[in-house]
Amino acid sequence: MAVIAGALILAATACGASSDDGKKEAASTDSAAETAAGNRGTDSSELVFELSGDSVKLTSGDERLTVALKATEGAFAAASGEDVTGWFVTQDGNAVFTNSGVATAESVSDNGTSMEITLDTSAIHGFTAGGTAAVYVQPEEQTAKVNVGSYTIPELDITLDASEGVVAANTSGMAAVTGAAAYFTLAMPEGTRLDDVNTEAAKLAMTDGDGYCVDEFTDPVISLDAAAWSEGRYEYHFDEAEVEKLFSRAKVRGSESEVFSEGGPDWTAFGGNGNGQYYFNLTVSGLTYRGLPVPDSTFRVCYYVYGRDASDKARITLADYINVYDYEDTGAEKRTLNERGQNAVLGNEAGRKAGAENGPVWTWIGADYEGKPVLCDTKQDDFYITWPEGVDASALTASDAAVTLYSQYGDELRLTPDSDYYVYSKGTETQIAVPYVQMAFTPVYTNMVITVNRDAVSGADGAAEEAFTQSYDIASVYVYQVQHGGLNPNGAVLVYQFYGFEEDTLTDWRQLMHGFEYALYIEHEDGTRAYYSEENGGSLVDSEDAAALYDAAGAQDLNIRLWNQAVIYDTTSAIEHEDGSMTYRTETKTVNGENVIFNKIVLTGWDGNDLRGVQMTPTEARANGLKPAAGYAFPQTDDFYEKFKDYNFGHDYWVAHSMWPWVEGIERGWLTNADDMHATWNGLNKGYHFEYGSDGRYPDWIAPEADGRDNWWPWLRNGFPDRMWDAVDAANADTYRK
Repeated sequence: MAVIAGALILAATACGASSDDGKKEAASTDSAAETAAGNRGTDSSELVFELSGDSVKLTSGDERLTVALKATEGAFAAASGEDVTGWFVTQDGNAVFTNSGVATAESVSDNGTSMEITLDTSAIHGFTAGGTAAVYVQPEEQTAKVNVGSYTIPELDITLDASEGVVAANTSGMAAVTGAAAYFTLAMPEGTRLDDVNTEAAKLAMTDGDGYCVDEFTDPVISLDAAAWSEGRYEYHFDEAEVEKLFSRAKVRGSESEVFSEGGPDWTAFGGNGNGQYYFNLTVSGLTYRGLPVPDSTFRVCYYVYGRDASDKARITLADYINVYDYEDTGAEKRTLNERGQNAVLGNEAGRKAGAENGPVWTWIGADYEGKPVLCDTKQDDFYITWPEGVDASALTASDAAVTLYSQYGDELRLTPDSDYYVYSKGTETQIAVPYVQMAFTPVYTNMVITVNRDAVSGADGAAEEAFTQSYDIASVYVYQVQHGGLNPNGAVLVYQFYGFEEDTLTDWRQLMHGFEYALYIEHEDGTRAYYSEENGGSLVDSEDAAALYDAAGAQDLNIRLWNQAVIYDTTSAIEHEDGSMTYRTETKTVNGENVIFNKIVLTGWDGNDLRGVQMTPTEARANGLKPAAGYAFPQTDDFYEKFKDYNFGHDYWVAHSMWPWVEGIERGWLTNADDMHATWNGLNKGYHFEYGSDGRYPDWIAPEADGRDNWWPWLRNGFPDRMWDAVDAANADTYRK
């Protein structure tokens, strides 16, 4: 279990707050700097400067310190009053502070050759690193930096004691804790004292990560008892109360509906990484040292959800998977840049990078539907290096290259040579072929770095070191949907939770769903039905095809609503009372001058399988303004229904990739060996336990009994639109246990 301790995570996610203010602030800062430099008429790109006053030492959170600087060449591109917090960096060039508003330019001379910077330590929200560190000033877009002082701050080390990082396991909606514990220990640099550490505001909170949104949870924050710290150490146990506080799912209530309904994100064995393993980032913050913030420290835990696999769907074989997706699992295809159509790509500067003068040129060629390499599709990505004259790369092998993936939350994956990637090289051209397919939904890798060992290439001594490394923005996970929800006395609330849309692009459920429509009917004593038609001012017809149709999306019907990135709606067409009687949703119409009470029936909105038939294809959604977030790609599934019409997947355009756990032959997800089905974590059932009902199709799940039957489908059936489950039975008859 990897623990990210003492690491600062700075990442904007599709679930996070808007960054518009930050963009405006940055634009304002850039404008001020350009104006200042323009007024002076001096080339600030040649800046050379030095510290002209005393160095500073940050020792407490109530100081105002002054840094005086003098330019010996060029000029400072800053205006008095400008925020220059971003100029303060560590020796490695990383930011010192986690927030703006700490450092302000003052007393900038008319010619820009001298200035002062005021540091307000009370405005510091956080340091990016603890310990004793030198502080440098490096103006934006400058290579020169000067040491102007230092700071010393404790660090918080975290050790997680949990098998495979699992703090709780959940089945049938009930969580069981594993006995996991985390130990928080303050590392005190030389010269610091524990007595100067304040723990009163310390807290543990869920923070942003992949595969979830913090807003899905009610209040995932726990205050740490200040009195429980002992000699700089805190022992935190994930007991039932803590687990419930951190991981309670938020609910959304349809208050305008005539039927009580609530829904929201729920635990599902198909969530998290797509295999029921939810990995959460938890952050300890709020500690201070002499008024200065101790750097936040983040670690990762797993909340494991089991109890179901995809066996209740038709199990697709690897052969079918290959046929549908052209899945390449037989190594890589060797092909030259010319064979891959170099003329179409070399003119695209986004796909190539030149090194130093006469240095190597990098070219990427792959499926270009997102404008960058997509590692979750089944198409090989090729990265070519065209070497200059006099260079011989014919000895280069896969072991001489490294391909590493990075997420914005600190995850790192180094691909395996001659398995995940291959190298084919001749004198002046090297092909790095990457057929690797990222199956799981987490982590979401956003960046790929390819490095070639220059010692394995002869004649390249004059090339710059950076020419042997290339970085690419990538997509590694398809935008996807997880279906879940909750049951209530009147039926069910379905939730289609989407992950991977760019922030603020999903604003209306109609960007993702077509409409629902209902008709009105009465039932005669002989069981036949008559439907309402608007013909002749209101009449009865025998066929539903001739019935009048009405919008079923409103609050009094399916009550469709968008909550964050989830589309939620009620599926109830009937209300079950305490005495067991049923009341159907009704509407009164006039027929032949008389008022007639009709029952409502939803006629459009599902595909004979589920209410998801109204989902739009990814192409339609993109046309509606939706965009993938960093690390994500839109699935290429517009023809998914046709390809998988022999299976029980319906029109699930957004979940096609989630088939990876149960594809026989890939076996990177759900366990398929019955002997492995009951492994344990500290006595907890870890296995994916699943049994079929007596009819050989429906699972025996823990659910309220109905009419003496032992499976949940007949009981659930009552809450869904009339005749829907008859269609489900018919659709599944030939596919279950295929």
